[in-house]
Amino acid sequence: NSLPADRRSTQPGSLVTSWNYNPNGYLTSLDGPLAGNSDTTSYTHDLYGRIRTQAEGDGNSVGEGLAVAEAERT
Repeated sequence: NSLPADRRSTQPGSLVTSWNYNPNGYLTSLDGPLAGNSDTTSYTHDLYGRIRTQAEGDGNSVGEGLAVAEAERT
């Protein structure tokens, strides 16, 4: 199994979308296609690879993932 590599896609008009992954192969950020960070989403993961947090480029937290919700129930 090979892990996903960081990727980039360029659309007409020089619009670029980038996907970044950590060494474990989990998506850590998605940026694009707008310039700057306003359309960037960042992710953190728990030890099992489940999304722990998701934050938008403007600094607002979209929420905590299922892994956190499950941990809080126990």
